[in-house]
Amino acid sequence: MTIQDWQNLITTAGIPTAFLSVIVWMVWKSMRSVAPYLHDAYKRHCDLIEELKVSVQDTKKTNEALSHAANAIEALADDQHKVNVIPHTMAMKEELK
Repeated sequence: MTIQDWQNLITTAGIPTAFLSVIVWMVWKSMRSVAPYLHDAYKRHCDLIEELKVSVQDTKKTNEALSHAANAIEALADDQHKVNVIPHTMAMKEELK
């Protein structure tokens, strides 16, 4: 906007309206400059959420596999070693919960 435009705005609309118009115009300009950064942050946040969902699913699968491994160790241990193995596999299962 040129100086002539500002003068015309003030004379036709009045000082309070012109002041409010300038403030709205400045806010609009600043939001237009910030909007790409906010949009990029939103997209990165959505990507992070999707990555975390995959990570949680992988962790769940790993926990199930380790639980099955603990059961297999208990099943494969002979009677002599079963007494020593069970406390360790129980602790392992407890930590996986």
